[in-house]
Parts: sequence; C-alpha cells; structure tokens
Amino acid sequence: MKAVQIKNYSKEINTTLSDIPKPQISDSEVLIQVKAAAVNPVELLILTGSVKLIQDYPMPLTLGNECSGIVEQAGSKVEGFKKGDRVYTRQSVLSQNM
Repeated sequence: MKAVQIKNYSKEINTTLSDIPKPQISDSEVLIQVKAAAVNPVELLILTGSVKLIQDYPMPLTLGNECSGIVEQAGSKVEGFKKGDRVYTRQSVLSQNM
C-alpha cells in the first residue's frame, strides 16, 4: 500500500511516497481502505519538529491522520462496523509505518 511519509523532522516539507506493508489488525480494530486523507495544522507542527520536545515520533512517520474510506476488515470484537461501511476518522495516535 502507499503512504506519504517523512523520514526526519525538517522546516522544509520533504515527503516521500512509500510502499509499506498492509497493517495487520487486532480483534478490536478495523482496517480502512482510505479514499481521501488530509494533513492538518497539528501534523504540520509535527513534521517540522515544533512539538518534538513534547512528543518525539519514530521515523518514518506517515502523514494524513484524518481520513475517509471503506471498512476493509473488522476485528472479531468490533461492534457497530462491518466490511463495506463508509467511515471517516481522525486517529488519536500516529503510528509508525501506518
């Protein structure tokens, strides 16, 4: 799958389009096939290193934590979502290689 990532903090915005492995989900997670993603002002602060003293993220870091798409897979403990549901989300935690 494709992901827009940064490899290090920089005041200049340097992103890379990377091929990353499809994430494996747990029983309590859903996997979303992203149709649209956005980079918000907080992510701009993150990628420039402005919040590094508060939260130092592992690199490479995938951008676009606000997204919409279709549920591709739902874990066995997930209630209220099923494969094929159209969803939108804002991830509360940015994950490495995600």
